[in-house]
Amino acid sequence: MFTDIQVVFDKSSSMETFGNSTRDQMFNLLQDQIKLAEENQQKINISFTGFNENANVYIDNKPVLDLKEVNKNNFTTWVRPDGLTRLYDTIIECVDAQNKRVNEYNQNMQPMVGELTPTLNKILYVITDGDDNQSTNKTKDVHSAITDARKSGTVCILLAANQDAIQLALVCGFDEKIALTIGSDPHTTELAMGFTNTLVRAISSGSSRTDSLEFSELQRSSSQQTDTYRLFSPLVRHTNTM
Repeated sequence: MFTDIQVVFDKSSSMETFGNSTRDQMFNLLQDQIKLAEENQQKINISFTGFNENANVYIDNKPVLDLKEVNKNNFTTWVRPDGLTRLYDTIIECVDAQNKRVNEYNQNMQPMVGELTPTLNKILYVITDGDDNQSTNKTKDVHSAITDARKSGTVCILLAANQDAIQLALVCGFDEKIALTIGSDPHTTELAMGFTNTLVRAISSGSSRTDSLEFSELQRSSSQQTDTYRLFSPLVRHTNTM
């Protein structure tokens, strides 16, 4: 079994309201996949790409077992919020890169292994908190890229704050069953990303069929921002200038 995980995370200025939740849960995701690779002796590669007005590749298609030295301090630097929101272009670039490397993996498999048709999982995990205001591509372009990716077997997960994630999923081609509207405060973001880490583990371990994946109603309600945070943590919203 081989799994390719592509994480695409927003690091624009408004992500400051998330506190350390993005850092902590992405670090937890990596640790969970390292443990899974060790326990099951399987190959798991992961990539982390952050975006503000630029796309920044922090880990590029590395076996998780080679990343044991990565620590929270690394993630602290990577997720530091600043700048605007280049969401659409970054998603399309990451989908293209993931497709290319998975195709190369298939081509490079030894013939004997290829005959065994090993399970190959592709996961695209996107988290954002605001409207795109920097991309050249439009939602229709993202919809086309995500639709093609899903047809080729990629599981596309979307977490979105300060907007309706279900609506964004429909506009951009994601499966609304694994799109989650989240709060923009540390507590609900940590819960939502924890739920997503569990979902990613279920996919990469092979314990869940990809056509049965969905966030539960309890997970959805738990990921909503609380009144306390709405009152005391003012939100910074992006304005779409496209």
